[in-house]
Amino acid sequence: MCNRIRVLYVDDSRRATQIHAEMLSNHGFEVVTALTPAAGLDRLSRGGVDCVLSDLTMPETDGFEFLAAIREAYPRLPFILFTGEESADTVAAAFERGVTDFVPKSFCGTSYELLTHRIEQAVQ
Repeated sequence: MCNRIRVLYVDDSRRATQIHAEMLSNHGFEVVTALTPAAGLDRLSRGGVDCVLSDLTMPETDGFEFLAAIREAYPRLPFILFTGEESADTVAAAFERGVTDFVPKSFCGTSYELLTHRIEQAVQ
């Protein structure tokens, strides 16, 4: 990739954030991270982000509230929900609220291939 896609990854788990950010970097993405949705919004205000990747369950604000704030301020910015909560109700609720895509969170290589493909599609 000549122009690397810049991904903002928001997750309250420092360990998960480090692991997934490293794997995305290894797949050619430029990754910035935030441990809270508030920090994510602050980072977005500085510009330079092509796609938001967010967990759903976080202590202060959940991923759906974060998505609503993103849609209000940045209506066209791709937002991918990346979570271990894979119930049909959760997936349906995500798309009803305007998520660009939904990828089940996993630590396996196949999951990263799917995630990288979905990020690339969302940004195009």
